[in-house]
Amino acid sequence: MKPFGLPQPRRARRGQDRRAGATMVEFALVFPVFILLFMGTIEVGRAVMVYQLIHNAAREGARSAVLKSTTTNAQVRARVVDYLQAGAIPTDERLTVTVGVNGNGALSAANLGDEVQVDVAINYTEVSLM
Repeated sequence: MKPFGLPQPRRARRGQDRRAGATMVEFALVFPVFILLFMGTIEVGRAVMVYQLIHNAAREGARSAVLKSTTTNAQVRARVVDYLQAGAIPTDERLTVTVGVNGNGALSAANLGDEVQVDVAINYTEVSLM
């Protein structure tokens, strides 16, 4: 007599054993592609974040360059470096910060109304996660 309410174990059908092996093969084929897409998405997100940080650092450097209290290119570079360090971007010799007044020249020689340009550059391999 069967106890009431308890499920009875079923025997596996003949084809189900082979299907389990096929599932493992499918997983082995799809999993690397999934990981590749996942890591690629993370890397693209990191690239956009680094671009935004560098863009904002250049803007912050230009903003500080037009202040009356800033008189040297080194002060502008220090402001850019401070901003990038807060975003965990390496700021050693791999970082290039160029300050130009009217296309060239030093900030100390700038006059009222001169155009100030701050360029910030770093190789992406230096900030990539991969």
